[in-house]
Amino acid sequence: VEVTKKQGSYISAFIFENDLFGLDAFSSFPSKNHAIKVLSSGAIIYRVEKNFLLTSLNQRTNLYELLLTNFTDVFQRHYLFENFLSLSPTERTKKSLSYLSDFIGEINEAGQIQTPMEITQEVLARFCRTSQSRISICLKELKESGFLLNRKAPFILK
Repeated sequence: VEVTKKQGSYISAFIFENDLFGLDAFSSFPSKNHAIKVLSSGAIIYRVEKNFLLTSLNQRTNLYELLLTNFTDVFQRHYLFENFLSLSPTERTKKSLSYLSDFIGEINEAGQIQTPMEITQEVLARFCRTSQSRISICLKELKESGFLLNRKAPFILK
């Protein structure tokens, strides 16, 4: 979820495979100040009209639990970053890479965890709410500290 403001935009949350996320439909604001940007070539986004969703939920009440569980999971991941902005840029970058590798990291042929190619310095900068040049410096520091094996996507964690 990318939030757009007059000062620029930042990524506020990542929505992963099988997540249900749709609070936008229940918003009463006439104009939205966020956008969904697809980073994965394999992702599919379905839009369900609010009235259809509410009717479906009323007919199949067990779907409420599924929906609420999913919302809770997305928000718990999002609020993992509650004190996120108080961290140094390097710590924000490290925490972001750890967070992303937990959910969408894959084990490569060498048995190391790596993030998908779609997680670039630009994406990290918008998520960490800093500049791409600052992310580049942070990645260099994380490589020197031994946390990362490389500074370019796909990022490989040691």
